[in-house]
Amino acid sequence: MADKRVKQPSNRLLGMKFMQRSLEKEKQEELERERKRIITEAEWVLEYETDQVQKPKIRVDYQPSYLAFNDTRPNLGRQSFKEFNKVVEQTEQDAAEQKEKEKQDQRDRKAQQQEDEYMDTMKQDLRERRKGGKKRRAADDSKGKKKAKSDKAPQGFIKPE
Repeated sequence: MADKRVKQPSNRLLGMKFMQRSLEKEKQEELERERKRIITEAEWVLEYETDQVQKPKIRVDYQPSYLAFNDTRPNLGRQSFKEFNKVVEQTEQDAAEQKEKEKQDQRDRKAQQQEDEYMDTMKQDLRERRKGGKKRRAADDSKGKKKAKSDKAPQGFIKPE
């Protein structure tokens, strides 16, 4: 019976680095087998009654106007980073420039409109002053002549006593 028993390696032999590495390798292989088993058990398999694949349903959007289809601005959904796709970046840059130009044009139109309104207001005010000014001048001139006749006394320095 003593011959049938398998001898275990000694503790000194098991403590050597090459033996420790072989034990670690065996443990890693066991862990890898366990992971693979778990993954294969977790896979789902769908069984179809028929082998035909169903066609996807098509969703149709109806627009009340053709304006949405005639929009000439590019689709800005595509992006490129660090000059990877120069065509997309150029399109994006052109769209940004166009948008900025539209904003500037709108600001210019608004400023011009405000300027025009201000000029119209000033012209009306000037017309009103001219019309009212003639009447006032005539009245001021007649009052001024009367005062000038009465105030014709010499206007010199009067020494106080």
